[in-house]
Amino acid sequence: MLEQTAGTRRSVLRQLGSRNVVLLSLAYFGLITSLNANSTWVPQIVHQLARGASYPVIGLLTALPALLAVAAMPLWGASSDRRDERDWHLRIAMLAAAIGWLLVISSSLPQMRYVGLILVSVGSFCALLTFWTFPASAAILSSEARPAGIALINCVGIGGGSALGPLVIGYPKDLTGSFAPGLLYVVAMLIMGVICIALVAGEIPKAQPMPRQSVL
Repeated sequence: MLEQTAGTRRSVLRQLGSRNVVLLSLAYFGLITSLNANSTWVPQIVHQLARGASYPVIGLLTALPALLAVAAMPLWGASSDRRDERDWHLRIAMLAAAIGWLLVISSSLPQMRYVGLILVSVGSFCALLTFWTFPASAAILSSEARPAGIALINCVGIGGGSALGPLVIGYPKDLTGSFAPGLLYVVAMLIMGVICIALVAGEIPKAQPMPRQSVL
């Protein structure tokens, strides 16, 4: 019994240091960086886009992307379940968020920059919806290692992305007066996350469709 317990503990530790757990931790770090930037800096970005607008209007403009994300998430989840597909639903959502940040950075039109904010919110939250299906897969973590693995991935994402993101975005903003340098960092983290997910996806076997039963 003791030998079995020790063997299980060693297996759990090996899985926590595995390639896929490291990659998922990095991917979640990138996703949380985007989510944190979205929740922290969007009100200031909207204030820049709607100069002269009243605070209630700025508040409504800030809330609208999040409301659209709430509407999109059940549809995105239903699409993923219907197709029994997670990989591309996660990668497309993260790429949509990255494109959104690029629009915020590069467009000269306030309307297009606001569309970018909508893509950021919808993409980031739809990606979060799909992300946790990966560490929950038996191909990534065994049932014994899954609680510790999910906790580790969460700690890297929340602890790293939430702590480092505001510093990397806020400090250049204070120096230059622009969000562009910090938001380019967010884009880079999202692209890193997409690459990590692509590398992990090959380890998860594709689900076989259920055979159809004939109806007499």
